[in-house]
Amino acid sequence: MRQLRFKDLQERTQAVAFWTAWIEAQKLVSSPAAFSKHQALAQRELSDLATFPAREAAAATGPRLPNILLFQRPKRSWTWIPQTLFHLTCILSVLYMIVGLNDLGSQQLTAGRLVIYVASLTFILVVAAALRQCALLVDGLGQRPRQVR
Repeated sequence: MRQLRFKDLQERTQAVAFWTAWIEAQKLVSSPAAFSKHQALAQRELSDLATFPAREAAAATGPRLPNILLFQRPKRSWTWIPQTLFHLTCILSVLYMIVGLNDLGSQQLTAGRLVIYVASLTFILVVAAALRQCALLVDGLGQRPRQVR
């Protein structure tokens, strides 16, 4: 996130420097009528640059489904192990829900069976969440920023 903000700030700073240098060059070589057109263009570009939403604002709207399900390519090779286990656990939980609901519907529904089904599904989802967090930590995305002393 910090890298995106830094890159965005750096690109905007470079764009401001470009338009400032460009308008100064146009002042030297253009006629007054042409210079006013160039100045209006530079003002329009700079105002667009100032009002253009930052990339981090779009990223801060919340986690997207591909990010939640770890569909991005990992940075480190070791990340494939917990990430693959996470995906297998997610598939297992979906299959368990389908088969379990089908079995609960076909058999006599008792409170004991329902409790066992919900408890085991909760356990599978907790394991999936732990594997997802493990994959993020191994990949370096789940690290907390270190405090500078």
